[in-house]
Amino acid sequence: MPGFPRFLLPVSVLLGTLLPRLAAAQQPADRRGTLPVENVWLLYSTEARVVGKWGLHADAQIRRARSLTTLRQNQVRVGVSYYAAPQAIFTAGYSYVDLYSADDAPAAIHAPENRLYEQLLLKDLEGLVRVDHRYRLEQRRLVRPGETRAVHLNRFRYQLHLTLPLHGPKVEPGTPYLSLADEVLLNFGRHVIGGVFDQNRASVALGYQLTKATALEAGYLNLWVPAGGPAGQRHIAQLSVAFNPDLRPVAGVSAP
Repeated sequence: MPGFPRFLLPVSVLLGTLLPRLAAAQQPADRRGTLPVENVWLLYSTEARVVGKWGLHADAQIRRARSLTTLRQNQVRVGVSYYAAPQAIFTAGYSYVDLYSADDAPAAIHAPENRLYEQLLLKDLEGLVRVDHRYRLEQRRLVRPGETRAVHLNRFRYQLHLTLPLHGPKVEPGTPYLSLADEVLLNFGRHVIGGVFDQNRASVALGYQLTKATALEAGYLNLWVPAGGPAGQRHIAQLSVAFNPDLRPVAGVSAP
């Protein structure tokens, strides 16, 4: 469409999905109209360039109830990344998940989950809004609640993530920014229970680029799970730290 800014297409797609969910989530939970935040997710991630086109990925999540005293989930993910181009990163690795029940932890812990994953991250670095498309395949091995034998599950995840600087033409050190994201998770293969659609995660956050490598974010995530599992919406507060250093030696500078 002539004169139509290119970045507005993914923006309109994301907002069309995200805003109705956030609007529904903002409906008064009681007469005071408070939003019932049920969980707090604490996240740390790093994507480090190490040598040439290769890098290392790691992230960790601690998910707790609103009171912060009841543990919901711990997760650690590691991987090796290949930078095919500035706009394309391939990553493959392993993640370990400890999932707790709704009862007070650690008395009622579910069996841990082991995952292998393969991921492609595509970045649109042109324009005011940075657009990231993340495609991830997961091979999960876990024991379902109430069962004794482990099953193998497959899941596909797609996330659309937009980053908009709130000051200046781009996100750089000292820049606040707005982050909008929506992720859909789909089951496939054998042992699928409850249908193909697994869940949807819509989020909005305010961020601050502290240094070239470090960013801080605080925001809200609306997690929706359809009937067939623990159905319904969940309102989650998120706090995250991202540290993405470039550890490659500078050309012409020898190591000590």
